[in-house]
Amino acid sequence: MNHSTQRHPIAGKHLIQGILVTLALISSCHSPTPTLQTPLPHPLTGRIWNSTAGHFVEDVSELVQGIPPTSVVVIGEKHDNALHREIQLSVLREFLRQEHPVDIAWEVFNHSDQTHLNHYLKNKTLSSNTLAETLQWDKRGWAPWQQFSPFLEAARTHQLSALGANLQRDLIRKVARHGFSALPSPLLERLKLNTRSFLNGEQVSELTQDIQESHCGMLDEAMARSMVPAQQTRDAIMASTLSTTRPARSTLAFMGNEHARQDRGVPHYLRQYQPQSRVVAIHLVEVEPSRTDPQSYQDYSHTSHPTFFWFTPQAERSDPCEIFRKHAAPKARSTP
Repeated sequence: MNHSTQRHPIAGKHLIQGILVTLALISSCHSPTPTLQTPLPHPLTGRIWNSTAGHFVEDVSELVQGIPPTSVVVIGEKHDNALHREIQLSVLREFLRQEHPVDIAWEVFNHSDQTHLNHYLKNKTLSSNTLAETLQWDKRGWAPWQQFSPFLEAARTHQLSALGANLQRDLIRKVARHGFSALPSPLLERLKLNTRSFLNGEQVSELTQDIQESHCGMLDEAMARSMVPAQQTRDAIMASTLSTTRPARSTLAFMGNEHARQDRGVPHYLRQYQPQSRVVAIHLVEVEPSRTDPQSYQDYSHTSHPTFFWFTPQAERSDPCEIFRKHAAPKARSTP
């Protein structure tokens, strides 16, 4: 079987989540935090599948024990599933319990946030709510602040670095409109996006198709292809950030599942920038009632690099395509 051409709808679903977050960032409006559905128990819920070795891992303790020291561990999530943040926090706490030196990094924080993050970590009298106000968190469109503050409190208590790995959204929008040339010259030189082909033609085609699907079929191929540089830029900047972390420590990097892909996401770019990097991917994946075989979820596992799937209940949410159409309609009416 040629895995490089095999596709599964969960890729489009994860990109839909990323697109909806982008829309929320642009419109600065919040949707209610989804609640977890409570159907009959799914046999995979709560289980951890080692996709590379083809077997289940007993628990988070065994998972962390098996991760080599000084690894970069990318933990992919559904941005609107609060349980995924709880699982990420459990992984961080297990690293600390096992006394593994570790730092943390996020997609949800930008490089421009770093000064504020550092100030919080050094100032034990500063409350996390004050940091949220400084960052104007309630205008960013991400999950509620209380889902992130425990990570920062743990980082301050245990003297961990906490890195903002992403770029400011206005710069990402410029790249979506004008391509890599919209990036400042020093950053473009650092990321090498204009001088090196990080994705081959097949990967670009698959990413373009996923973008079309994530826009619910409302984009033609040319428009979807024009959005590929923005996705590449986010992956590249997060990878570049992770290549500069403190030595002799692991790094836990929290991001959307699409960015956590070993085959074309942040891990792929990180290995281009730093070939000696050891990157482990943990995907937090919502179960689907009709799919009980863990191998049927392995859309991201067509790689020899270590990849795990941690299965969770689905969060109850509205039809993402209906939400997208509601956001897109006013723009369509205003287009001359």
